[in-house]
Amino acid sequence: MVIRRRFALTVVGLAAAMSVVSGCTVVKPIICAVSSPVRFVDAAADSRDLDDADDRADAAAESVPAACTCVAAPIVIPVRIVERVFNGFIGGFCSGLVSDLNVLVANTEKPTKNLTHAWATNAKTPSEAE
Repeated sequence: MVIRRRFALTVVGLAAAMSVVSGCTVVKPIICAVSSPVRFVDAAADSRDLDDADDRADAAAESVPAACTCVAAPIVIPVRIVERVFNGFIGGFCSGLVSDLNVLVANTEKPTKNLTHAWATNAKTPSEAE
């Protein structure tokens, strides 16, 4: 029993140390896996605010039979959300590695900049570096 408790405390301690040491590499994939589908759903909800240029696309969408939409939506929407979770996780991991490298070489002023954007890093732009 004592050995299990020590092992559990060791694992928790290592996980805490890894999250402090590698900040974005550990944290950013998890945050982006949640924020990417939320952004996707939010953008889909805002897409109903159509401009005049989008009227043609709206007219074309109205020509699709309602039965096709009702059959495809329960399949396409969850698959698209799962794809966004996967994309957010992979993008968060890759950009988290780059963001941690930027922190190590002092190429950033805000380590948590773009923490919820999957493919954005915290690097300074050339205009900020001057």
